[in-house]
Amino acid sequence: MVKSAKIAGLDAIAITDHNHLFPWPEAVRLSREFKITVIPGIEGGHIALERHWIALGIKNIPMMRTVRNTIRRVNEEGGIAIAPHPFTRLGFGNYEHLGFRVVESLNGTEPKANQRVPHIRGISEVAGSDAHTALMLGFCWTFVDACGSMEDILEAVRKGECTPRGVIIPRLRCLHHYGAYLTHRIIGGPFSLLMASRRLGDVSVAGQERGVL
Repeated sequence: MVKSAKIAGLDAIAITDHNHLFPWPEAVRLSREFKITVIPGIEGGHIALERHWIALGIKNIPMMRTVRNTIRRVNEEGGIAIAPHPFTRLGFGNYEHLGFRVVESLNGTEPKANQRVPHIRGISEVAGSDAHTALMLGFCWTFVDACGSMEDILEAVRKGECTPRGVIIPRLRCLHHYGAYLTHRIIGGPFSLLMASRRLGDVSVAGQERGVL
């Protein structure tokens, strides 16, 4: 994804897997290798059952019971909390009252929801491709008035020195993604776990026979 972001002409990319914080050392390594700023982050909330939130520039997962406390913890760590795809089933429509100061007003896959986002003074607006595959990168992005470092980028976003830009991802690209998602995550994922558990079982049995486990 980082290599594809570089090819697409982006100067920075935030990687926010669901409930998995991108490792800070890996972000630093990739930034140096590809000469592109990699911002570690996480998208919280159950992927299908809960409303989502995004945290950027943090080193620890904010394990809090409420989204208000999550936002507070992210701010305490020096990161920023973003309300992604608001006004959707999995997004917050009352993000301002919850404490979000950054909202995703342009989401690459939610054209109807994007139209409902009000322009509120004091709330920074960003764009997110919501790209789950490399094919979805580069259609929409956030222009940030900052130097290339992660700290400068996040600070500019806090101050509202940023502008969402780009277009909605073409439907065919989205369909390609969801087809790949069904194949690799829904079907291939459980199968891979099953095979891995079987291999682990074989190793355990063999070890026990040799008296090492």
